[in-house]
Amino acid sequence: MKFSVTGKEKIYLLFALMLIILLIIFIAQNTNDVLLNFLFWKASNPVSITLAICFFIGLISGITGTIFYMKQKQETETGN
Repeated sequence: MKFSVTGKEKIYLLFALMLIILLIIFIAQNTNDVLLNFLFWKASNPVSITLAICFFIGLISGITGTIFYMKQKQETETGN
């Protein structure tokens, strides 16, 4: 079995690598703590960790919303 990478896949891999490098630089430069207050909960985390948590919460909610939307769209198209 031979594995080959197309030009489009190389661009995606290069883009992903650049994002990972930028993320590592961002994390290294943002080590200051930030205090979070939510209702009765308080936490002190580095800025980079706080933003990463917010990013992943948004990512998960976006994926969940997209899946829900696609299921609704599929149900209306099939008439179920």
